[in-house]
Amino acid sequence: MGTSNKHNDVKILFKGPCDIRKTIFFFKNTPSIVSELVHINQLTGVTVDNHIHSAMLTNLLLPNNEYDSLLNDCKFLDPQCKNHTLFTGNYDIIFLSTLVESTIGVYQKKDTDIKIAFAPSNTNITDPNLHQYILNTPIHGYKFSEQELNLFKSKYQFQGITSPQDYINFLQLALNNLPQKSKICLFLGATKFRKEDDKHAQTHAKLNNAIIEFAKNNNRVLYIEIDNLIKSPNDYNEDGYIDHYAEYIYYELAKQIANIITQHTNIDGTKLMRKNGQLLYRLKSVLIQYLPTNLYVKLRNKYRQKVKR
Repeated sequence: MGTSNKHNDVKILFKGPCDIRKTIFFFKNTPSIVSELVHINQLTGVTVDNHIHSAMLTNLLLPNNEYDSLLNDCKFLDPQCKNHTLFTGNYDIIFLSTLVESTIGVYQKKDTDIKIAFAPSNTNITDPNLHQYILNTPIHGYKFSEQELNLFKSKYQFQGITSPQDYINFLQLALNNLPQKSKICLFLGATKFRKEDDKHAQTHAKLNNAIIEFAKNNNRVLYIEIDNLIKSPNDYNEDGYIDHYAEYIYYELAKQIANIITQHTNIDGTKLMRKNGQLLYRLKSVLIQYLPTNLYVKLRNKYRQKVKR
């Protein structure tokens, strides 16, 4: 159980899209916690969410020259993601979202086992029938040229989304290349209170089941089931999207994370949580809704400088 206050002895990685980003709001900014979240490449303006994907995490194990070859092939990839720390950070617990596995398209480099992930899976950038649409519509902020699309199509083949077996293969690879002390805690996608023909929910269910089965025989794999927190359709966000939840769900997620930290490290996870976290979250929501973006960012940065979270 966590009894020590020596937070610097424990290292925790949070890696994910909105489910992780909104949940870690309830945690203090401490040396124990590292976060690698969705961000915007400041040079290209591209929204970078694919670094969370199992295909891109696998590529962190490539030799430098092979990773650089990927960057040369795929100008839409963020070079900074090469420096991400999943395998180098010596983490005690890695909290990793699985949500992007159901939404981002996977492409395999021809005649190799190398895969990359980019763009919504329903926008196959190797499909000539979609090229005119892609040329007119930046994908995640990246504007392709016709030459780029044709060159990418000649080198890569669309694979769809991650299969459950592919994800299990990634988990085994990750465990083999992480320190023995490291545990991976996965956020499993929601399935409850969706229509029977909701393909997104069906995809979540298949992946969740595979992970739960794999974890039965591996005590280094933990998971949090969002379904255990969702008690009614109202527990989803107002936009109704399956991967967006009501505010209090993120708070409940944060409490579960704190409990896992307590159980699997030598510190009390609740000590890492912010005081008055729910109140601050609601205040943030109001400010975002009513203030111009530039003014909100200015106030947020000023708050971060003056208040130790």
